[in-house]
Amino acid sequence: MPLIGIMTDHPYPLPRSFAQASRIGVRLQSQFVYFLPGAVDWKSERLFAIKWDGNEWKRDWTALPDLVVNQIRYRHIETSHLCQNDLSQFKKQKIPVWSPSLFNKFQLGLSLLAAPHDVIPSPAGLSANADQEEIREFIAAKQAVISKPVFSNAGRGFVWISYKNGCYHRKGLSLGGRPTQQEHLVWEELASIQSEMYGNHEWFWQEELKRSTHSTRPAEWHALLGRDREAGWQITGVYPLRRSGAPITRQGSGLTTWIPPIKDSSLLATAKHLEREFGPFPELTLDLLITKQDTPVLLDASPRVQRHLYPEKVRQSTTARWVQFIAREADKHVADGQNNE
Repeated sequence: MPLIGIMTDHPYPLPRSFAQASRIGVRLQSQFVYFLPGAVDWKSERLFAIKWDGNEWKRDWTALPDLVVNQIRYRHIETSHLCQNDLSQFKKQKIPVWSPSLFNKFQLGLSLLAAPHDVIPSPAGLSANADQEEIREFIAAKQAVISKPVFSNAGRGFVWISYKNGCYHRKGLSLGGRPTQQEHLVWEELASIQSEMYGNHEWFWQEELKRSTHSTRPAEWHALLGRDREAGWQITGVYPLRRSGAPITRQGSGLTTWIPPIKDSSLLATAKHLEREFGPFPELTLDLLITKQDTPVLLDASPRVQRHLYPEKVRQSTTARWVQFIAREADKHVADGQNNE
């Protein structure tokens, strides 16, 4: 029976979806266990894991997993020494790691610039380390840009900057989530404020695109995709986003009947491209913006699905799909290892 380890930062006790995954795994003759970064004793090659015994969660030592799925939700945890050391050691042990990392927003945009034409594009971006004159020209040409940290959650560190009549105006959130706003700045003042706010954090500039302003056509959308055992990448749904950033998934709660200009083929091509560049992934979410020209652009993507945002039926079906897919991948890995012995 393959042993599948899920690296998580969820507090104990674990969510119901984890118990559901464990139950499905047993039916597929696979054992799912859950562990925190730093829970591996690499000297004895043992893992201190959380297991579902059918009635409750139990914690105990177990062997190293045959396959690992990284389900860490927060970037500061994923980039910690404990987490990175475990991921590196799994690689040395030739244990496959699925969803190896959250996306670097700047690298995500760069990869889309060189993507095939059927992949959904990303707004133009520029590194904060670019030549100062190049940055000034970029902002002057775009008139409105956003500065973003390459790793962030909940819009922290996002600052909107406009250029009018030779002055810069900025408004957004600090890295700590506090509002920040300054107006009528010269370049030297803007550069100093930006440098002080981001400190040693890596960040970049990105073009701010004009969004669709039609009253009955939401501008921001959220696509959920997953890998199927037989059919490959599948689209679970495309949902309009609330102002809070959560997808609207239920009738009667603002769900629009307007169909956005987002082609299924483009969503699937985008998922395949991102997997080639950064994968492997069992599932993905894509955050999309419909521009004034009625064209979609990719604002962000994540290999972590926040299942609690979706209706129970979607939670159950997507959990079953990724468990079945990962169980098959674990079976293949174990079989390949036995054949190579």
